[in-house]
Amino acid sequence: MSALLLGAPANAGQVARPGLLGRIAARFRSFWARLTDGRGKRDADADAAGSRTFTITEHAAVPWDGLLLAWAAMVPLIAGTVGIWLLPTDRLVWLARGATLLWGGALLVFFAGVRRGLSFRTPGGPQVAQLATMLWLFCLGIAVLVLLPTPLAPVLMLVGFGVLAVLDLVAADHAQAPLYFLRLRPLQMVVPIAAALSVLLSEVLD
Repeated sequence: MSALLLGAPANAGQVARPGLLGRIAARFRSFWARLTDGRGKRDADADAAGSRTFTITEHAAVPWDGLLLAWAAMVPLIAGTVGIWLLPTDRLVWLARGATLLWGGALLVFFAGVRRGLSFRTPGGPQVAQLATMLWLFCLGIAVLVLLPTPLAPVLMLVGFGVLAVLDLVAADHAQAPLYFLRLRPLQMVVPIAAALSVLLSEVLD
């Protein structure tokens, strides 16, 4: 059993045969190398301290995956906004409001994580503005979720996405966010802002 798992030792004039575990490990390394195209290996230019230098080329055009994921995240807000005005009963409208605010708060928390993630690859390291924005979005998102049953929740959601629409443009212009945010964010942020305004207006009209 040991020879089967670990392999047979080499005798004189023979080559050691890898065991089952060795073959599995070799196949996994080969698969991982193909999957990452060698990027999983440590950079060859890493110095003795373990640092590395790399160059990133950004394009102003929004990549297809960024476009797809960005607008997929807006679909629940669009559905909630439409439901607020078109659903036939007060109970369903109430549920649409809650779902819209719930998703909006969750998105603010998610965007806080996005900002923190971007800070790790910012030239010169994380910037104070990035960390402050991350904390701002996270606290607002949590506040929206906690205050969900109150009229304050849509106000906080509106403030959060309104500020984000401006800050992401500034961040993209200062290499603290992808360059394509300059094209993506202005139109994308219209959706959560309109959703928050819909919740507010529907509550006023009730």
